[in-house]
Order: sequence, then structure tokens, then C-alpha cells
Amino acid sequence: TKKQPNNPLHIVGLLLITGPAAAFTTAETLVKNVHHSFIFAHNPRGPLITSFKTTFTIPPVPGTNSKHAIALWPGLQTEDSSTVLQPVAQWGHGWGNGGSERWHLSTWVVIYPQRGTSFKFIASSKVPVEPGTVVTAVIELVSRANGVYTYKGYFENYPTMTETIHVMKEPFNSLFLEYEIQKPSKCSDYVPEVVFSNTQVYAKSKRLNLKWAPHIEDPLKCGMKVRQNRINSGGSVRIGLPAPPADKAPRGDPNPNVAAPPPLPSAPPSPSLPPSPSGMIV
Repeated sequence: TKKQPNNPLHIVGLLLITGPAAAFTTAETLVKNVHHSFIFAHNPRGPLITSFKTTFTIPPVPGTNSKHAIALWPGLQTEDSSTVLQPVAQWGHGWGNGGSERWHLSTWVVIYPQRGTSFKFIASSKVPVEPGTVVTAVIELVSRANGVYTYKGYFENYPTMTETIHVMKEPFNSLFLEYEIQKPSKCSDYVPEVVFSNTQVYAKSKRLNLKWAPHIEDPLKCGMKVRQNRINSGGSVRIGLPAPPADKAPRGDPNPNVAAPPPLPSAPPSPSLPPSPSGMIV
């Protein structure tokens, strides 16, 4: 039986180089009251992953603001769950990076020197985006030489401003598509279901056929779901609340202020096999 990797925000790195306006930050609060719902694939003995790419639409802001935070991201993780590289769409104040009540894009490497109550991360500059913006997140293996692997992550919409490069001595072999929320207090703190579509995983020019498994954390019993449809052939993964979030705050909350979700895009048709992604030297 395949062992499920640890929650993917548990990370360590060797050498970090980033794009413009990046900042190295130390935070003393470990992901407290953070809940992860995701789909993952583990590829420990398969071919080396050289490209991971997915597209999603920035959702509306949450119907209520409980001083919480939301992060939507694909990520690659090492075998020991010590390092993750992740292009992130974030709303709210969380994880110590100075967020705001609007959506931003940036690419992170998070560092856990050891298991404990603090973490470090390095991230690209934050680029504001509006709800309804379609974004494509990319992680690529740039080079492999003498046992050293160089990866970069970025959003195609803003490749320079969101680029982060990570250099390390072991390859990534686990993949995640994740909906993460920190400190929610009611169901209307969630955004509507997020659809990751046209997900592509390559080993050089070969498109990989992986076995994906869901993981759901739903402490408020809001109805979080993870649903996949032909993910290996360009279909979709839906993570979130399928219906408008019904407020389940404690009794006495007078105004749930629940926002109805926008129409969800249909899954794209299975694309023909494209050439090997550019920009990689493997």
C-alpha cells in the first residue's frame, strides 16, 4: 500500500535563488489551524518529472472575512516531504508574508529546518490579480548535473515577477493540487469550488499517467469535496464546496453574507500530446 505523503507544506531547501523583489522571511507561527484539501500523486520510482503545469480561475473573494487566509496552488514535493515548490494564489493575511484582502500570485519555497513550530520561506514578489482571471502555474526542471537539481516555478501570466528558482540535491517526486485555508470560522469564509484544468505532467517529452488520490480536511463540516475527471488526459480536478457555502457559524451570527459562486468552466477536451515544454535542460 502506498503511504500518503505528509501535508505538503512541510519543506526544506539547500540553495534558493529568486526573481526580482523577492524577500527571505522567517515566521514563528507554524500552519496553526490550517486545513488542507488536495489531490496528490506519488511517483517515487517513476521517470524524473520535468514539467508540471495546470490552469485555474481566480475565484471571487470569500463571502465573509474572519481574518482568515486562503491559498490555491499546485506543488512538487520531495520524497521525505521536506521541500515543496509551489506557485500560489493567496487571499487574506496568513503564513507571515504580508497578504491582503485581495488575490495575489507569487511562487514559494517553504523551509522547515526541523519539525517544530516555526518555518522559513522564500517567495517571489506578489502580483495582484482580480477574480475571474485565468492563470496557469508552471514548475519545470531547468537542469540536472552532478547530483544537483534546479527547478523553477512561476505563473505564465507574469513569468518574471512570479519566478522562484530552487536548487537542491534530490528530485521532486510527489505532486499536489491544493485548496488550503487558515483559521476559518464559518462556511462562508470559503470561496466556491476551484477547478484545476488541463493539468500536464511530463518526463521530458513523455506525458505521465499517474495515480491520483484525494485528501479532505473539513473541520466545519461545510461539505468540502475533491473530484477528478480524466486528470491525466487534460481533464479537471474540482476542490471545494460544490454548492454556495451554507453558513454554519455558531448560533447568533445574524448575517452570513454568503456569495453565490460563478458558473464553473467545463473541463477542456483532451489535448493532443504537445512537444516537450521549453526552457528545460535535462
